Amino acid sequence: MADSLSSQLQMSDGDLRVSVTFQSTQVLCELGGELDIESGDLVADVVLALARDARQLTISLDRLGFCGAVGLRMLREIALIRQAAGHPVRIVGASSNVLDLLRWIGVPDHVELVGSTLATAGHSASAFDAGVHDLSAILPLAQLSHAIGALVSATVGVSVSIQRASQFHTIVTTAAAAADLDAVQYESANGPCVEALSTGQQVHERADGFDERWPRFAAAARRRRVLSVVSTPVPSLPDADAAAVNLYVGDDVVRPAMLHGLDQLASLASGLTRISHGSLDPRS
Repeated sequence: MADSLSSQLQMSDGDLRVSVTFQSTQVLCELGGELDIESGDLVADVVLALARDARQLTISLDRLGFCGAVGLRMLREIALIRQAAGHPVRIVGASSNVLDLLRWIGVPDHVELVGSTLATAGHSASAFDAGVHDLSAILPLAQLSHAIGALVSATVGVSVSIQRASQFHTIVTTAAAAADLDAVQYESANGPCVEALSTGQQVHERADGFDERWPRFAAAARRRRVLSVVSTPVPSLPDADAAAVNLYVGDDVVRPAMLHGLDQLASLASGLTRISHGSLDPRS
């Protein structure tokens, strides 16, 4: 992926929503909902991992309805760690009370604090509809999705779909187009990701085969210039009956080596997710 392009990851953990946008060496992390004792430490891990190499990190609180003491401590911890690495942090969209408390608890002087008058880019709430995983468990899947999007040329978007009972959800997406394509499949109960979830088998198809297999998906794919798709099952994901990582590509050449690589990466992400979730002993 060229440095001039951007990609997004969106995650959900109950009442907290996290959107991370990558562009070149800059990362924008938007928090929405409630940042409290249930999620503060996990958010710190997620943000620091995803923004590890970013020269500039901006954390937007515009959509944050509640920020507890743990959330304040998390923001200060991120600022201190980034300061030690010599990288700046901007915290924008904070209420006057949160700004006062951040200054009071000693956020480093190099952190730029901006009040809630700053407008930031919005994201559809539908991308956060799952609310079924804690953020530490989602992190390996988020990193996998971003890595695939960066490595595969002509990527339109990458997403992770899960099925619980008869419901489908997108828990991670790198682009709005991927979330939209997922939603079309969920509504019709038909498409590559639904097929991968139901069969447990990798699904790969080019655009010339879309209409025959998945008519509604085919129409949506044409609108987004998607010429091939690969949906790869993620085995044994905690709290999900089935899971799959979906790669939407604006190119009709997906080589066998890539299919095998996606299968291996999905298995690796599954293992890391289960370790994070505490359902797999990392020594085994």
